[in-house]
Amino acid sequence: MHFTTFKYCLLIFCFFYKKNMVSSDAVQHWTTHYPEVKDRLTIRSFQRSDKKECVQIFMEGFQDYIKNLARTFILKSSWYIGMAIIFASLAAVLWSTWIFVVFVFIILILLTFFYISLHVACYKYVKYTVRTDMRDIEKSYMSDEGCHMWVAELCGKVVGMVGLRHDENQEPGVFELQRMYVVPGYKRMGIGKRMLTEVITHAKKHRMKMIVLTTSNIQVPAIQLYMKYGFKDATHSSSANESGGSIQRPDGESILAILTAVTNFKLSISSS
Repeated sequence: MHFTTFKYCLLIFCFFYKKNMVSSDAVQHWTTHYPEVKDRLTIRSFQRSDKKECVQIFMEGFQDYIKNLARTFILKSSWYIGMAIIFASLAAVLWSTWIFVVFVFIILILLTFFYISLHVACYKYVKYTVRTDMRDIEKSYMSDEGCHMWVAELCGKVVGMVGLRHDENQEPGVFELQRMYVVPGYKRMGIGKRMLTEVITHAKKHRMKMIVLTTSNIQVPAIQLYMKYGFKDATHSSSANESGGSIQRPDGESILAILTAVTNFKLSISSS
């Protein structure tokens, strides 16, 4: 009986790990081979009528980020969980089945805590964003000189957004790239590249000094895109005002930063 329990636990772990890997590969394959949309894509300035779609894009984009964060956490932890299951099963075989029961109970508590913490952070961050800069996009991104918000429009549908904003805590000429999201179903179609090109062109036109941004380390495609366009790692920059480190962040983002590391990037416009 103890051996049967151990065998089934091992099979469940292997199935769970393989399922996550296959699912991730399937998504990667589907998005990579989607056709380009260069001729049908338009990057234009934000209009008041775009607000509802932009808020929806932000919500969908952030939910997609949360899913990726949870998937990454599970994949990174699966090896340790699997080894713990093996040792707990062996302990159950040698001593008592209650050891395995207690182990499963502890794992469930930890996963529940992770689930609740993740969704609390998500709720706080979304609530903060919707009631601050996303509440009045025109005032937040279109009223001050140099600040701007763009949307990516494909066949009449808004499928992406990106903003450039100056914070009073930053040095003159330093702007932060914010709210860069693409609708999950339209990723890896060149939309992010077109939006980033528009942002850099705008920055050069307005003779900005630098563009800074902060992104999660699990956003590998985004990081690769930024580095391709000349952004440099500024996480350990001597100037917090340039790296973006002094900008006030909502509580939700602070919680998310505990769950995943973030990287600050900067792009000197004069050298780009």
